[in-house]
Amino acid sequence: MQLENITLLYPYALLILPIYLLCQKLCGTKAPKILFSNFEVLEKIVSKKFYFLKILKYITILLISIALSSPVIKHYIKIDNTKGYNISLLLDASDSMQEDNRFEISKKILKEFINKRKNDSIALTVFGDYAFVASPFTTNKNSLNTIISYLNTGVAGDRSTALYEALYLGSNIFKKTKAKKRVVILLTDGINTVNSVSLKDTLNKIKDEKLKVYTISIGIDGDFNKKVLSKIAKISGGKSYAINKPSQLQEIYNQINSLEKSNIENTQEIYYEYLFIYPTLLALILMIIYTILSSKKALILNVTITILLVTALLKPSINSQTKTPKNGIKFTILLDIGNSMLAKDIYPNRLKFAKHKIKTFIRNLTSEKVSIIAFNTQAYLIAPFSNNYKNLIYQIEHIDPSLTKQDNSNLLLALKGVSNFYSKDELKNILLLSDASNLTNTKEAIKFAKTKNIKLYSYIISTKNGSIVFKNGNVIRDKNLNIKLFKSDKKTIKELKKIGIVKNFSLKDGDLNEFLQQIDNSKIKYIKSAKSQELFYIPLILSIVIIFYFDLKRRKFW
Repeated sequence: MQLENITLLYPYALLILPIYLLCQKLCGTKAPKILFSNFEVLEKIVSKKFYFLKILKYITILLISIALSSPVIKHYIKIDNTKGYNISLLLDASDSMQEDNRFEISKKILKEFINKRKNDSIALTVFGDYAFVASPFTTNKNSLNTIISYLNTGVAGDRSTALYEALYLGSNIFKKTKAKKRVVILLTDGINTVNSVSLKDTLNKIKDEKLKVYTISIGIDGDFNKKVLSKIAKISGGKSYAINKPSQLQEIYNQINSLEKSNIENTQEIYYEYLFIYPTLLALILMIIYTILSSKKALILNVTITILLVTALLKPSINSQTKTPKNGIKFTILLDIGNSMLAKDIYPNRLKFAKHKIKTFIRNLTSEKVSIIAFNTQAYLIAPFSNNYKNLIYQIEHIDPSLTKQDNSNLLLALKGVSNFYSKDELKNILLLSDASNLTNTKEAIKFAKTKNIKLYSYIISTKNGSIVFKNGNVIRDKNLNIKLFKSDKKTIKELKKIGIVKNFSLKDGDLNEFLQQIDNSKIKYIKSAKSQELFYIPLILSIVIIFYFDLKRRKFW
């Protein structure tokens, strides 16, 4: 026990004894005096016992006040307070990355790099024919590495290289961050062949967000535009690398890691070890002695205080038990992020309403493992199976359809995407949130779901009257240039009912919980977990109240 580390959490409790002595002198009503001839002889007989009991009384009150002041030992634990970076990783997933096993080697090295950046927040953007944000900024390295494991060439198309689009999107996600240290690392083996975003706009975005860009190109001269990549790095204050073999990537990422070191400040975290039990135990011993020596008339009240002290030593607490699955349940949330989900017939719009529903649903989970996949023309793994609900909610909040090719929502590709990510057992239960107004390949999706034994619980988010949708400030029109009205399609809903339950949205929170009731969990074993809140201070306070009330009112029990 380190005495120098002992402190009192509530030192004002030590005022109890002085207040008691003051009130005893000023507040109590004086008992009447009776005079008789042999008073001095009687006084000598009882004085020794009287003063001994009085000292026991004061010491007992002092010990109880010390216990209430909560003496603790401070244990100091050194921790690293690291000022981390926000790092946006851009990964080329075009078909050419298969050469020399570039893509798989890149994935492996990216994981190693991510694991070294322990205190940084990292995002991942993947590009091919188009670019999409595979993960917004997150500090959950396990989740990010799992997403990388599931990536394959062609996941964003395999014929073109949307390099500028990837840089633009990878820079745009910094808009919502406040970190001062912002780094982009671009890995590619090709030349930009998609004109969705110009180089000028890309460079302006990098300047606006004050980013430092490192470009890494793999291959031989002519495979990539060394001049453009060098320009991007130079303007941003970064560095450009060109290598011939993917095996050289390790050295490049090591260099970047050493160039962008986080500032670490050693700070201390304090852990308290409570010591109230010791003064309480001494007070109990003195109270027992006092009870034995004092008048029998006060026996009941003395015993009451003794019982209260024993109760405090037993550390009373409020216990609450929760019943949770021992093995947990796995299910996937499939979120439609197509154009139609931007309709505002449901406030503030269908997508934001869906995200609110999912977040509320996840907050009420206990040990279930949840995977999140968003889809429109493609399926995007937002989060692999996890019961880290805080991270899952963070990922949902940062789903941004504008970072993908929105258009319609291909349900078949979505289900195939889920199938590619997970095993048969993990495919069993899927919660689909969609407006059912712009789903394509529905019949084929239903056939596919039946072959995979998928149970689809569909939550439809749209009104009967539907709504128009604006994109880039213009209303969306059909092929005949007529204004398109997005409302749930009856045929689509009929198809969805073939492989599961279809439920219309409601404004009531908690309605998604019905999904869990549809999962056959009869074989799942449950465990009980308990939480407790210590209440030792209550009997101590009661004992002090009894002493003050009865003693100071001259209703003697001492």
